[in-house]
Amino acid sequence: MHATTDYHQSSMAKLEAFRTAHLEPSSRIDATLTSENQEIIQRNRQILMSIIKSLVFFGRQGIALRGHRDDDTDKGSSTNKGNFKKLLNFRVDAGDSILEKHLNSCKKNATYTSKTSQNHLLLCLKNYIQNKIVSEVRALDIGPYYGIQCDEVTDSSNWKQLGLVIRYTVHGHPKERLLEFKECETITGVEIASKLIESLSNAGLDTQLCRSQTMDGTGNMSGKYSGCAAKFREHSPKAVYYYCSSHDWNLVLCKSSKVKEIHIMLDALKQLGIFFRYSPKRF
Repeated sequence: MHATTDYHQSSMAKLEAFRTAHLEPSSRIDATLTSENQEIIQRNRQILMSIIKSLVFFGRQGIALRGHRDDDTDKGSSTNKGNFKKLLNFRVDAGDSILEKHLNSCKKNATYTSKTSQNHLLLCLKNYIQNKIVSEVRALDIGPYYGIQCDEVTDSSNWKQLGLVIRYTVHGHPKERLLEFKECETITGVEIASKLIESLSNAGLDTQLCRSQTMDGTGNMSGKYSGCAAKFREHSPKAVYYYCSSHDWNLVLCKSSKVKEIHIMLDALKQLGIFFRYSPKRF
């Protein structure tokens, strides 16, 4: 008798639960879990938005994110953890309650502020900017044609970086956009051309649609057989090589000027550049 009563009560409870779920779908377990997940997603997005806005600020102002160390394992006497974390603290002081709650309550492996997280977010920003540039090129009325400009430079860590700029026109007005910096272990013409093709392909641009390439006149760039321009034209035959006008003008001044004062000025600028480039102390 008791077993029958218990079974009857259990059946009535299940029936009532089914009726409630049918009349109020929001009370279902799956709906409750989905709602909680959505709240977590929205909260995480707001946290990341505060962090990403800080990264964008540093990028627009050309400010370094961190110094030698900015993590909690730094055993030095300095309490300065770098510009990035100081700006996050400033946002908290300015009233960013969501970020404040996150930094005070999150787990140490989920702060999204470590140097690894910073680099991952910077990579996401890079991909977003590249996609915007490529989308603008593809939307051109005359077809997705473009030109490239590039040169290798040495950064503050003494690593060779290849700067790649693409040039195109929008409604008759020229636009130049920095696409990316690419690390180059060697600066031979073959290596630089390979980096150019890799960068353009990864960004979603067809090298066959490149119509111009502008570089300086050094041997690794303008060499007839093994120069970067010659190797790039093997992949994009219609990409005409143009000598960099600024570099050309600089050579004209150096070669044709007969005024002693100008020679002295140019030599002083050259020595100044050598001093800053090779000096062990960088300012």
